Amino acid sequence: DLHSFPTRRSSDLNGTAELDPNVVWSAAQRVLKEAFSQTKQDVKALSISSFGGAVFPISKEGTPLHRAVLAFDSRAIAEEQEILNAIGKENFFEITGTPIRWGPLGKILWLKREAPQAAEKTWKFVGFEDYILLKLGFQPVINYSLASWFGLDIKTKEWSEGLLSTIGINAKQLAQPVAAGEVLGKLDPRVAKEIGAPSGLTMVTGAHDIVCALL
Repeated sequence: DLHSFPTRRSSDLNGTAELDPNVVWSAAQRVLKEAFSQTKQDVKALSISSFGGAVFPISKEGTPLHRAVLAFDSRAIAEEQEILNAIGKENFFEITGTPIRWGPLGKILWLKREAPQAAEKTWKFVGFEDYILLKLGFQPVINYSLASWFGLDIKTKEWSEGLLSTIGINAKQLAQPVAAGEVLGKLDPRVAKEIGAPSGLTMVTGAHDIVCALL
């Protein structure tokens, strides 16, 4: 069965496209509760498929410090070109396997410049998979298909230090990259109760929504 709950994004003629991470988390909780309460299946595991390109800073406590800047937000075009000028367009693609346009790297540089107070308090820059995993009680990890947009070297499966240095961050400021299907452990009983999940539910890493749609 399919369960959904709409979220409203902020947009304007200046290219803004943002979502409130707190609203997304509330929507995710509601969808999970509905799904678990209505399913007749014996659910063994839970995984997250997330859209790519979105990024926002969080504090050490996991509190969002800015609204999520979405893939189609166009305010960081100048920063994206700056990164390409430093790295080279072909080299960028060789490293990540992705175009820069829809990714979060230029947006991170834009956030550092346009929201410096938030950037100074930032523990990590995350997307929605790693954020929701954190809210569910796990360490923030990001699957390779999403991490490639954040600067993962697709050959080494590690963060590209050269690429990250061009935007002034390091690997510790991003989630740990892991393969899709990685078992993260059992959901904490308290968290399971909050979302109506069965006891002992296993959490498994997912993938980029387009990757999952192709399966």
